[in-house]
Amino acid sequence: MKVLWTLMMLGAAGATSAQETIPPDAALDLLRGHVIDYDDATRERFREDDTVSQQYPDGSCIEGVVFAQEGALCFVYDGTPERQHCWWVEQDTTGLWVQSVSGDGRFEITDIGKQPLSCEQDDLIG
Repeated sequence: MKVLWTLMMLGAAGATSAQETIPPDAALDLLRGHVIDYDDATRERFREDDTVSQQYPDGSCIEGVVFAQEGALCFVYDGTPERQHCWWVEQDTTGLWVQSVSGDGRFEITDIGKQPLSCEQDDLIG
């Protein structure tokens, strides 16, 4: 939760409007080593080496990589290496969000913690 607060303060420090996009490198620096919960029950683990595991609501997982590109966080997942999924990390007056660059999705970040994904064999993270 400390990371969630830090992200909110990072966005608030330079906020000039109701919505602020957090630079991808700054967002990655704060997300690495944590598990992010989204409001659609999807969860994502950001590792220090910029690999990720995404867990879907049904408990299944997919592996991928994350990188900063053109002001967004972009993901490439196993099984679809030719397709990038790019997102802006945003803060507004109601919380933190990820907004699809393509405009087809917006999800609230509901928690930033260390609770492992159910598909991981590790009992603890970091």
